[in-house]
Amino acid sequence: IKAEAAVVNEVGARIHFTNEQKFSSSHLINRFFSSHPSATQAYLEDLRTRYRADDILRMLDGYSVLRPLVVGEAIVDEYCYTTPLAKAPRESIIAAKYESTELFAGGAVATANHLAGFCNEVTLVASLGDDQYQEVIKSALKPNVNFTPIVIPDRPTTRKRRFIEPSHLTKLFELQYLDDTDIDGSVEERTLRSLEHLAASHDFVVLNDFGHGFITSRIRQLLCGSDFYLALNTQTNSANLGFNPITKYDRAQYCCIDQAEAKLASGLLHGSAVECGRTLMRRVNADWFMITTGIYGATLLLNDGTVSECPSLSSDVVDRVGAGDAFFALTSPWAYKENPSDLVAFVGNCVGALQVGIVGNRSSVEPIPLYRFISTLME
Repeated sequence: IKAEAAVVNEVGARIHFTNEQKFSSSHLINRFFSSHPSATQAYLEDLRTRYRADDILRMLDGYSVLRPLVVGEAIVDEYCYTTPLAKAPRESIIAAKYESTELFAGGAVATANHLAGFCNEVTLVASLGDDQYQEVIKSALKPNVNFTPIVIPDRPTTRKRRFIEPSHLTKLFELQYLDDTDIDGSVEERTLRSLEHLAASHDFVVLNDFGHGFITSRIRQLLCGSDFYLALNTQTNSANLGFNPITKYDRAQYCCIDQAEAKLASGLLHGSAVECGRTLMRRVNADWFMITTGIYGATLLLNDGTVSECPSLSSDVVDRVGAGDAFFALTSPWAYKENPSDLVAFVGNCVGALQVGIVGNRSSVEPIPLYRFISTLME
């Protein structure tokens, strides 16, 4: 704000008069009552000098004409709400009272739903088991998602059952129902044929590799070796720790992983996001490489050496499950369209800030809440 004059009132307070005409409630709250740290406020002030909210929203509106092809494993997130009681008198265990159960469609299904809120048409190729959870997956998909299921016989749909204390959503314990061996040859051939047929009619591919056996070496070769644009996320989790690094891929135009995954894949235990990212960019031959760093925000590296950083924009965390998938999903079209690179981490962190306010994948990040959030921050 540019001060034209200042006076001191009778109690010694300095009053500034300005010719700036921003007097909206959002602007005043952001300016004087922001809940963000000073570094985040400084970042936003700098961003406002270069972009307007309308500029960013117009670029997000451009997603609507895109046709992404989402590939990956379907995952069912089961939240089993339980109230802890006390230690069992004759056992070394804590008893809990069962309250209720809620099922969410996660994995690549969540990615497809996030994109479907912004793109008119999305196609999903996802693996799932030959069991009752097929209907959970199908019923959760938005109407504009065209689903090509890869049903794997004699195999369960990957399900992660979390026991949760409901009042604070504290996770107590987790059971995983999965078969993470590589899919057999017949399922692999069926998947390859589907991908070869569909990729040509889509603008870009969004790949979620959760390391549960669906993405084989031949499928990786197809996705890396073809001409289409590949946005890639490989997840390290408790079932595949150390066995699903992003370096299994030798080409992806846009990569997005978190800092722990970047350290593991690069072998740099104490490396910064920039150091890990530069090492991995060379190995994956990526054009854009995003590393999310939780409460510290996100860092984007470009193959020309440019580095852009954005602090975290979250103030109220309800549940972190699905935040990384939402970030990846809705920054992939941005990278594909080569929108301004210094904004992609900002857009992703806005998406992440909304997603951590949602329990699991109960709902996806929608355009109107995202647009309002961005507009408020840019006031």
